[in-house]
Amino acid sequence: MILFSKYSLDRSVYISVTSQTTYQTLYRERTPLPAPLTRKEALVSPPLHAQVQRAPLPRLRSQVTHLSPAPTSKEEASSEEESASDGEWTDNEEWAGDGDKKRQERDLAAQRSYNMSSGLKKYHATKAKGVCINCRKVPAEDGHVRCSDGKWVMQIMLHAAKAAGICTRCLKATATSGKTSCEPCLAREKARKAQRLSRNQKELEKALGKRVCANRAKKSMAAYRGISKQKLPPVSHAETRQPDLAAGFLRHVAADALRQYEEGYVAPIKIKYYGPMGGGSVRRAEIKSFGGGGSGAEPIAR
Repeated sequence: MILFSKYSLDRSVYISVTSQTTYQTLYRERTPLPAPLTRKEALVSPPLHAQVQRAPLPRLRSQVTHLSPAPTSKEEASSEEESASDGEWTDNEEWAGDGDKKRQERDLAAQRSYNMSSGLKKYHATKAKGVCINCRKVPAEDGHVRCSDGKWVMQIMLHAAKAAGICTRCLKATATSGKTSCEPCLAREKARKAQRLSRNQKELEKALGKRVCANRAKKSMAAYRGISKQKLPPVSHAETRQPDLAAGFLRHVAADALRQYEEGYVAPIKIKYYGPMGGGSVRRAEIKSFGGGGSGAEPIAR
């Protein structure tokens, strides 16, 4: 009777403890575990679903032939007609059709997400160059992503859409009465806000180590948004004493300040935070960002 058995870490030694023998060590030649892929190999190697062979589709009652002798062509045609009249499936085309449809939907969703990500990459690359994202030729104005003509064209287009009663988000559908957007765009924006709020709520709960209600997460996000987006004059200092602004949002503020510093157009910012930084203990943290792209500029320091 085996009491317990165990492999060594390198999977080359197998140790089993039985009731008859005190210790019994069996050395076995085993293939070593595959080394983890590097980032480059993972990018080059095919995805996992392409490596796994699909299981065969289940056979149907009309296809099981080992119980009776193989029918002739006439009998087969008549049996197919009867089964079709009974509403049964005669072959695997329907089974494969459902799988193909789902696979096509999955591929379309993946393609849409890839297009969105490639569009975002193109947007950020154009923005990093300091060129207008509309014409991609003329340098953008300071603090903006478009040139003066691009801004003017966008404003004219939005005002024209608003005057014509067209949705200012998609510029296609008719806007809902009393609003500037259509119903699908409003629903998408509402879903995006709910998703963002739930994500912020989870992050706040993780930072604080306890459950947080949605209203508190909403207030915390509003506090973070107010700090990260406020326009500060040169050599100014903003201070907040809001305990709901936890470590996760502090990291967001730090990342936002670092991004603004790298872009080189933000004014010097100094943010002080007093409140729980995880674990419930009250600590003090400072975020400093020196922008403007001048000499002696530093990245964020705590």
